[in-house]
Amino acid sequence: MWPKSAAIFKSRKFSTILSLLLALFLTGAGFAATRSTPVVFYFQVNRVNVKIRNLPSSFDGFSIALLTDIHVGPTVDQKRVLKIVTKTSALYPDVVAISGDLVDGFPSNLAERTKPLANLKSKYGVYFVTGNHEYYHGDVDQWLHYFTTKLNITVLRNTHRNLCSISGDCICIAGVDDYYTERLRIHNHRMDAERALDGCSNAQPVILLVHQPNGASKIVRNTKKRIDLILSGHTHGGQLYILWLFAYLMNAFMYGHYRIKDSGTQIYVSSGVNYWGPPVGTVSYHHKDCGCFRIESNMSGWCSMRSVYFAFAISITCIIFLNLFGFQIFGVYSVDDYRRGNRARQLSTIRYEFYLLPFSVFTYFRVTQFAKFTLTSGSNRSNKDQASEYHFFKSIFSFQVVSCFHRFINKCFSIFPSLGKLCLDKHVQVACALTIAFFLSFISYLLCDTVVVKHLPIKVNGLPANANGIQFALISDIHAGAAVCREQVEKIVDRVNSQEVAGVFIVGDVVDAPRESIVDRVKPLRFLESKTFYVSGNHEYYYGNASEWFELFEQYGFEVLNNRHVNFHGICVAGVSDFSSGWSGLPNHKFDPVKALRNCPQTSPTIVLSHNPASAKEIAFNKAHLRVDLILSGHTHAGQFYTVAPIVYLMLPYYYGLYRISSETQLFVTAGTLYQGAPMKMVFMSEIWIIKLYSVS
Repeated sequence: MWPKSAAIFKSRKFSTILSLLLALFLTGAGFAATRSTPVVFYFQVNRVNVKIRNLPSSFDGFSIALLTDIHVGPTVDQKRVLKIVTKTSALYPDVVAISGDLVDGFPSNLAERTKPLANLKSKYGVYFVTGNHEYYHGDVDQWLHYFTTKLNITVLRNTHRNLCSISGDCICIAGVDDYYTERLRIHNHRMDAERALDGCSNAQPVILLVHQPNGASKIVRNTKKRIDLILSGHTHGGQLYILWLFAYLMNAFMYGHYRIKDSGTQIYVSSGVNYWGPPVGTVSYHHKDCGCFRIESNMSGWCSMRSVYFAFAISITCIIFLNLFGFQIFGVYSVDDYRRGNRARQLSTIRYEFYLLPFSVFTYFRVTQFAKFTLTSGSNRSNKDQASEYHFFKSIFSFQVVSCFHRFINKCFSIFPSLGKLCLDKHVQVACALTIAFFLSFISYLLCDTVVVKHLPIKVNGLPANANGIQFALISDIHAGAAVCREQVEKIVDRVNSQEVAGVFIVGDVVDAPRESIVDRVKPLRFLESKTFYVSGNHEYYYGNASEWFELFEQYGFEVLNNRHVNFHGICVAGVSDFSSGWSGLPNHKFDPVKALRNCPQTSPTIVLSHNPASAKEIAFNKAHLRVDLILSGHTHAGQFYTVAPIVYLMLPYYYGLYRISSETQLFVTAGTLYQGAPMKMVFMSEIWIIKLYSVS
């Protein structure tokens, strides 16, 4: 039986199909999980019993509901927040603690969605500390003022409150500003545990809210004051399988309930009640939790350590199995491989090591953590550590990726014999992986603001003689907002003005925030010296009324082409509202190419500005059969991140570059003038295109 099994494992077709199916399944399952109603299906209440020394009898059974990482924002609406509030209030906790990342946007846009939080019910009130995301959007003090005055939430900014029972016994609940503030220069915003705990007596139990586990770790190391329980979040339990290991390595505590050795301090890290970023959770979606803590007296002995032993046992079992049978399964000792030569055997060995590597890494970190901390679980077993669930899919996926590149790797070894020797060294493998990851991340960060000017000649039919050789600058996806500031927009304007162009085409996603928050950041655009034509992107509709941006750009002298056209140098320049604008509910905001092209002279060349290249065919083959010579788009960022680029390439019909849609129509898609989200460009650099038109002779 083993030879047949080995043949199946080595089948290139089987490997390719399996890897694609696994990737599709994990992504689809993660998306379905986050889009489902979390309270009904995946909102798990983890009931944790915490034993604290010298706990006053009047507080025996004191309960805390922990909410972290709600991330109220573009994909988390009021209905979702209301269900979280309803579920939490039904627990009848003594205290509700919100450990940061409550919001993910600007107050002007999200205040309405947070209103259900005012209905959180608890005996002693609701307490909140900032997370890193509160600092990403505008003035954080606006949010803090809103929480205090409108939602009746007590904000703990390096302060504490004493919660006292009728008998006069008290518990101290304290909170600190987010760990991220140590890198910011915001007045009066900095994590200061000493200040927060000043006034908490060593004779009374102390509960501390800290958003990031790394902040909790630093506090535990540096303070000598009593802290019985720290409540954190931030990690999301890794959320995505491609990020799990990075989250594990970058955070002192990943997920679950920890007790620090030689200390009375316990730490609980929640995976959060919501997701962050894309609505996909392929690692921890079934762990989205509201931690419900019941505090008891008389801490004694170690709690259950089954989760550690379980993870350790699985890792060891898998490694033993692979050591016994792996060489046979992967053909390391295969006669066929020997006949094909030593390089083929080297390749089999590498495939085996790629399969073995995830098990080795997990075992190493489980042993390391076992030496430092004890993961505990309550007597009801409802609390379990994230690492106790062995992510077998990660190992399979890694192996299949290597299998898909079987021929490519083998060819490289043929050309570079020394490469095979290096790849067989485990230390070199780890060092290379870390070096490449660091290099790509660091370089992409440094180069994301470096805008390059590229030139593209395009031939069109019927171009007037006086317009032959005319040049236009193409800009898209500036995303002025939290990560793109005024100085970056100024540099773009300077680069465009230095070019000899007759006009400037801006094809959407200029902004990524409400108008009142970032109007100063886009002001440099009014200094564009050439005639400027603008169409909306999807991000203009994410924050309030997009018409406000249209009005501002018209004040700047732009031709706002909202399903209309203008004649310019004998060329019909048309623009359409974004493909998704119809969902905004705004009047006269709906993708309508026929309306935009109507009355364009059919003897003149026609250029259409459309943000999303997915609309290209609907424009080119419009119902009125109107002429379209060239469509200019952006939106894709060419994937921006190398991990996302393949997904974008497969999901969108047009990815990057020049395409021929029909015999009459061409499409050009730019990778964007700046970036969206994290300041990194891993695939293509930020770019401005100079489009030069020539007549077809």
